[in-house]
Amino acid sequence: MSRAMGTASCVLMVLLGVAVSAQERQPLEYHCSEVTKTFPRAYLRGQTPALSEKPPEGLSVPTEGVTGAFFGKWVTPMVEAGHLWLMVARSKQDGPYDRIVIDSDGDGSLTDETPAEPWRLDDPSGKRASFGPIKVTVKGEKGPAPYHLNATVYSRGARPSVYLRPGCWREGRVQFGGMHGNCFLLDCNTDGRFNEASLDLYSCDKIVIHKDQSATPWVAYVGKYYQLDYGGELFRLDIAPDGSSVSFKWERNLPKGAVWLPADLRYLHIHGENGFFVFSGIRGQVLVPPGTYRFKYLEYTRADEFATNWTLGISNFPRGSAFEVKLDEAAEPLKGEPLISELQVRKVGGRYEFQLRLRPRVGGWVDPPTPRGAEPGEFPPKLRIVDAKGAEVGRFGFTHRYSGYYVAKWTVPPDAQGPFTATAEMLGPFKLNANPVTIEAK
Repeated sequence: MSRAMGTASCVLMVLLGVAVSAQERQPLEYHCSEVTKTFPRAYLRGQTPALSEKPPEGLSVPTEGVTGAFFGKWVTPMVEAGHLWLMVARSKQDGPYDRIVIDSDGDGSLTDETPAEPWRLDDPSGKRASFGPIKVTVKGEKGPAPYHLNATVYSRGARPSVYLRPGCWREGRVQFGGMHGNCFLLDCNTDGRFNEASLDLYSCDKIVIHKDQSATPWVAYVGKYYQLDYGGELFRLDIAPDGSSVSFKWERNLPKGAVWLPADLRYLHIHGENGFFVFSGIRGQVLVPPGTYRFKYLEYTRADEFATNWTLGISNFPRGSAFEVKLDEAAEPLKGEPLISELQVRKVGGRYEFQLRLRPRVGGWVDPPTPRGAEPGEFPPKLRIVDAKGAEVGRFGFTHRYSGYYVAKWTVPPDAQGPFTATAEMLGPFKLNANPVTIEAK
């Protein structure tokens, strides 16, 4: 069978009703492809099974047509055993690892399976082979359901390695809250389920809705609720584990807790097991269902003395940024100035190298503060150096290396007298709190 025909045969068509209540289950079609479906910010995490040359006890393995076999397992809660065994092998002695066999029906035997062959070998040596979509059977909402895996096998040295990722997704038309559009479900941690919620971005599945008349799809994290638009209504989200259907129930009187926020915070994106919530034009407070959340994105807007607005963006937050929202007590997770800065200096050859680090108070990565209409990093912090009498002997901009990390280099002028004091200064309304550093040069 050709690869194109194999891909086409993966689509299971489901007819949608003309009219459907949002809280009724709305069916989604099943699709698969050798190209893993994804969207920007979908944060896909595959599985890398540990491989062993020794087959597991009780597993029947083929002995003809393959050689140099290694064994591992795909971990999934969607089968009774919690995993399916797989074998990576060569079709020729000393050749590349160009065969995968998966116990697709979970019967403890690989001898009744057809070995998958790669649809692409990157070079004649076959150091990387691409497979898929490979069909397995999992527990579905109404009985056995299909699931497809894509795999990449790397042949480096004596042992191969295999990377598994989803080869399937769910897709269909949905309507709720007056909205009509296309809905996509992505299994973002490659475990066979489509309905997992988590504080960890890479353990959380994604629901993508592309509204009619909208230019871009909206990627959200699966949770108890789905938020319609910025600060919009919340709908209780119910997704079948196999992704075959979804429902949205409007929560009219959902209890919520308060989150107090800085007055100059313009955009707030947070996520947790309750879902993914976004707000703009915040005005110091938002209301969300009680639970634990992590920041996804923060954007501050402040005006300088010339009434020009500057923006400061923060993203990629660590686990430590989690905060709790309660019904009877307002949360205040963003106290104080958003940035903490540190200035260090070291001597490199005959020059001094200054390192300035800007760190968000709640952790994460910082985008350079930028005035409206300017390119990011166009207005970097300045370094000011004065001598023992307070006379300025140097003033120049830092070079931005990566998120929040700046470098500047300086050579002591021949006629200057130390010791010298160096201070980092920031243009615009976001000020630095780094302590000055002293250079004892004469």
